[in-house]
Amino acid sequence: MQLKNHLISFLFIFLVSIASCKNHKDATKTAESTSPSENEAKAQSAPQGVVDSAAVLPDSLKADNYRLIVVFFSIGMGTDGPNLLKFEESIGEYSKEIGKNFDYERTNWGREGETDFCLRLNELSSSQQAEFVARTRELLKTAKWVNIYENKPCQHKRKR
Repeated sequence: MQLKNHLISFLFIFLVSIASCKNHKDATKTAESTSPSENEAKAQSAPQGVVDSAAVLPDSLKADNYRLIVVFFSIGMGTDGPNLLKFEESIGEYSKEIGKNFDYERTNWGREGETDFCLRLNELSSSQQAEFVARTRELLKTAKWVNIYENKPCQHKRKR
């Protein structure tokens, strides 16, 4: 009888701890996705057609931040290869269109083709940066297993 009580207590504690971890994870994810940064608020409050350079690349001037990070990840079935290739081709197409080459770092980090594209976009003006980011979001809006970040450090960047 005493063993049965210990087993029931253990299962109860185990289930409560799992539930609390999941709730913390969900709360963190929601807080990150719903709270707009000051820079996004500035960009949204600017009149249509006017681009405030401080709102476009505020944090990308920090040494470890990139203006645009595109992460192709996998959930056990590989990455979205066709959209990965489309995105890489769009970099070259945009470069030809504006007549400027710009660097990017491509980091393969997983066993199923997981890849990060980290772009500082320092060679572009703030309006060109905003245009490239908007085009990227439009191109990848239907892509599966892709995350797009702005003005953040590259997560899987290789150490030199």
